[in-house]
Amino acid sequence: MLGAGITYTELLAPRLGELLARSSAGVANRRLPQIRNAGTVGGNLGTASPAGDSLPVLAALDAKIVVASKHGRGAWSSRISSSDRNETTLAPGEVIVEVRVPAALGSQQFLKVGTRNAMVIAVANVALVADWAGRSVRCALGSVGLW
Repeated sequence: MLGAGITYTELLAPRLGELLARSSAGVANRRLPQIRNAGTVGGNLGTASPAGDSLPVLAALDAKIVVASKHGRGAWSSRISSSDRNETTLAPGEVIVEVRVPAALGSQQFLKVGTRNAMVIAVANVALVADWAGRSVRCALGSVGLW
């Protein structure tokens, strides 16, 4: 379980997951640690940017997003993005409070292509998870579209 306020710097710890650490390392570059220190998983999910590095990772890991409102809490699928225009399926008044990431035993990979070194905004990214216990392979793409 990850709190929505966990930063990309905190996600660099391998104990939290190989795939999360790999994708977090690609957020900004080594000269801009303040972006990783301030950027959070909840913020990345809430903005629903198609270029968000954690979005394909969480989808491939089959994470559940926990949201809360004045009416209570509920778990959502990791696929909260509804379009390529930074929109989510969150209802008015709902906030992301945590992310539940199930353990996946098997190979994991995250790849990202960006145009600049400074901000490293993804032109395309992909997360791939081979879940041996679940006998499945999951692949999620980010920041891709038809030309």
